[in-house]
Amino acid sequence: MKNRIAVAICLHHKPWLAMGSLISLMLQDFQDFDLFLLFNEGDGTCNDKLGYAKYRELLKAETAESVIALSVDVERRSYAEYDQLARQKGINPKLSPFDQRLHELCALNRRNVQSLSFENDQSLDSGVWLKFIRTGAWKDYDYLFTFQEGTLLTSSASLTAALEAASTHNIDFLASAHMKGRIPKSLYTQPGLPDTSPEATDIDRFHNQSVAACMELLCRDPDLKRAFDAWGDKVAPTRQYHIRDLEVTSRMRLLAAILEDRPLTGARNTRRLKKLLRILLPEMKRSQLEDWLSRASFLAREHLGISFDFRRDSKRECIFVDGKRTKISDVVSTVAHKDVLFHKSTEPGWHAAGCNHMFSSALLSDLEQRFESNGLYSILDMPFSGSLLELFWTYVPGWLGRDLWFWDGFHRVTKDPWTLQREDSPEGLALFLNRYYFGEINVYPDDDFLKLRNVSSQYDYLRLVLPEAYFP
Repeated sequence: MKNRIAVAICLHHKPWLAMGSLISLMLQDFQDFDLFLLFNEGDGTCNDKLGYAKYRELLKAETAESVIALSVDVERRSYAEYDQLARQKGINPKLSPFDQRLHELCALNRRNVQSLSFENDQSLDSGVWLKFIRTGAWKDYDYLFTFQEGTLLTSSASLTAALEAASTHNIDFLASAHMKGRIPKSLYTQPGLPDTSPEATDIDRFHNQSVAACMELLCRDPDLKRAFDAWGDKVAPTRQYHIRDLEVTSRMRLLAAILEDRPLTGARNTRRLKKLLRILLPEMKRSQLEDWLSRASFLAREHLGISFDFRRDSKRECIFVDGKRTKISDVVSTVAHKDVLFHKSTEPGWHAAGCNHMFSSALLSDLEQRFESNGLYSILDMPFSGSLLELFWTYVPGWLGRDLWFWDGFHRVTKDPWTLQREDSPEGLALFLNRYYFGEINVYPDDDFLKLRNVSSQYDYLRLVLPEAYFP
C-alpha cells in the first residue's frame, strides 16, 4: 500500500531560503509525509559534460569558477549587477556555488528523511526534478510535492488542503500561483536578449539557440508538440500575483497608514491622518513594525489565548494583475479548501514562475514513460536547458491530458507586487513567515540565517526536530 505524500526540496545555496522552507514545512498540521532532501551540489561548470563544449568556447573568463564564486556577494547587492557581469564573461548568470552549510542546516531529527545528491548543472532546479523522477523514488507515494528552497507553505493546513482538493476535484497537478503569467511564445523561446539587440552578447545569442534546440528535442513527442502549438504568439503579456491578501487585515491596514511603501487611500480626512502618521514616524521600516507586531501577537496568543486566524473571503480579497490590485473574483473562479484557494486554468499559455508543484503518481508514471520512450532525458546534457524547463512544467498537464490547477498554498518569495522590490532576502523570508504564522512563531534574520525567537507551545516540537542553528 502506498504512503500518501512525499515532499522533495531542492537545496543549493542561500541558507535562509532553505531554513524558511523547512520551518514552514515543519509547521504543517499534516506531518505524515516522507521527506527527500535533494542537494544540488557543485557550481554548474560541469567541465566534463560533452554537451557544454560550445558553451565553454564562449567563456571570456579564464575559468568560470572564479566568476560564479562572486555570485554570493554580488547578488546580495544586486541581481542585475551579477547578471550583467556573468553575461559579459560568457557565463550562464543562473549558476551559483553550492553552500556546504546546507548539510548541517538540513540535518533534521525526524523519521523518514532521505538525502540525495545531484550534480548542479544548467538544467538548474528543473534538472533536479527530472533526475529525481528518473530514480523512481516517487513510485511508493500517491502524491509528490516538489519545491525550491525559499518556497513557503502559506498555511499550516496547506498540505491537508491540497490532498482534500485533489480528492474532490480529481487533481493530478498543482502549480504555484504566486507569480502566474502568460507571455507570447516568442518571448518564451527567445529568453536572452534578441539577437538583433545592440546590447546582445555572444552568450545571449547562444542562449536563444540552446533554448530553441531544447524545445525541438521535447517536441519529439507529438502530443507535447501539440500542446506547445496551441500556445499562440499574439497574447498580451500579463502577470498575476496570487498571494494571500493580508492587506485586508486590520494590522496591515494600520501599517499601510504609517509606512510610505503603500499608496494613500480612503476619504480626504483619512488620507490627511495617514500623512500625519508618516510625518510623525518617518524612520520606521515595515520589517521593524511587523516584527514588533509579530512578537506582541505571540504574547497575546500564548498568555491571553487571543486568536489571530485569517479567514479567506474571495469576494473581498485582491491580487495584483499587471501592477493593479484587482478582486480575485473578477479574475478567476476560486474554490477554497481549508484556508487555501485553488483555481483551474483552461486557456493555453499560462505558466507558473519557478518549479513548485504537486504531482500525482499516475501523472508521473505517464511523464516517466514519455521521457524514456522519446529519449527526452538527454535535455539534461544541454546548456541553458533550465530556461525552458522552468516554464515547461506547466505544460505537462496539457501534454498528458490532465487539467491545470493553481493554488496559493505555495509562495516562492521573490518580489513585493506593490513595489516590485526583491524580498527573497533573510529579512523578506522572516517577514512572510511571521505573516503566515502570525502569533504562532516569531522569526528574525541573523546575517544569512533565520532564527526562531518564539515558538508557541503547540509547535514546541520544532526545538527537537530542527538543528540548533535555527534558535538563538
